[in-house]
Amino acid sequence: AFADGDARLYYKTGGGMVGGVSHESVRKAAQEFVTLSRKVFGRMTKTTEYPLPAPDRVRFYVLTQRGVFTTETDRQRLGETASDLSTLFYSGQEVVAQMRQVQEEREAARPLMVPRPPVIEDEEPPAEPAEPA
Repeated sequence: AFADGDARLYYKTGGGMVGGVSHESVRKAAQEFVTLSRKVFGRMTKTTEYPLPAPDRVRFYVLTQRGVFTTETDRQRLGETASDLSTLFYSGQEVVAQMRQVQEEREAARPLMVPRPPVIEDEEPPAEPAEPA
């Protein structure tokens, strides 16, 4: 999520979603996420490495003009306590939910494409077998 409201989501398996800034719901969710990240920034440490979190862990990265900062927590604690990190986590989930909603709306708006059998023009009928002589 970016301060201007843009948001991008990349899957570890490849692909993702980009371009949420043009949708008000995504823009608002992304801006809220950025605002909440400022509340946890004091606990973050500067980093130049970006590994995935261990199983059952959640890692946050914040990109600033001074560099990238990170912090990590146990996933279970996010649901058990009301903390700045759990608020940030659920705000991030809202960004993802809004992006998925936009994607679903786009897919629903696409016309249904029904495959048609191929049309072969100017085809001559098969030749009749020759009569034996």
